[in-house]
Amino acid sequence: MARKIEPKKYRKARSNELRQFARLLSTSQAIKVIPDISPLESAAAKCINNTPKGQNSYGYNLEQLLFQIETPRHTLPNDVGKYLNLELSVALQGVCDPESDDPFKYELSVNIEVMTIPPKKRCAWHLDRHILGEEDNEAYGVHPLYHFQYGGHQMEEIKNLGDVLLLETPRLLHPPMDAILAIDFVLSNFAGTIWKTLREDGTYRRIVEEAQERFWLPYFKSIVAHWGTPDERQDRNTQLILPHFFDKG
Repeated sequence: MARKIEPKKYRKARSNELRQFARLLSTSQAIKVIPDISPLESAAAKCINNTPKGQNSYGYNLEQLLFQIETPRHTLPNDVGKYLNLELSVALQGVCDPESDDPFKYELSVNIEVMTIPPKKRCAWHLDRHILGEEDNEAYGVHPLYHFQYGGHQMEEIKNLGDVLLLETPRLLHPPMDAILAIDFVLSNFAGTIWKTLREDGTYRRIVEEAQERFWLPYFKSIVAHWGTPDERQDRNTQLILPHFFDKG
């Protein structure tokens, strides 16, 4: 029997979550960092009735939510002042199915832009959901479905390299690598044509696959164990690998 999907109920639930989160942020210590929560409220208002890809879809745009942050250590140049502005924007179009294995199949774009006050120097990161297209046959590097990347359109607007702001980069989750996996990683990102050719070689594939199974299988099992039994979570120490997890006890 097919599962019953209730798109209206799903959209309302996502909208209510955004509203509830906005209220929490506006009445907590977060207000010192996020002075204007209205972009989140606007996203919630749009989400409840938005069907960008048909009745079984939902979506919203969180536009330029402003954070006022203290300048991180090791920032270059070192004379940019004590505080910086950070703008967060999220464009999302997904499916109204809580069990979907690809919940943001239509669009996911998370942009983080940090700038000085006034906004002369800047840097940016973005998280994308890659939408497959004709360019996937071109000779570029590896393109994971969901990927974090430094730069983006915001950085392309900079005409003078002296206006680039250098911060310590976010500590992005990635599976461990030995020498074999590290070489494969470098080739995949910086020598895409050669990497794709090597992956057709049986010996190369065998060596890399064996390294992936040796080092990545226990890593991903540890992450999945977070949703397992208490003993599985304790044995795998899931929070050490992914500190964003909450302690389930």
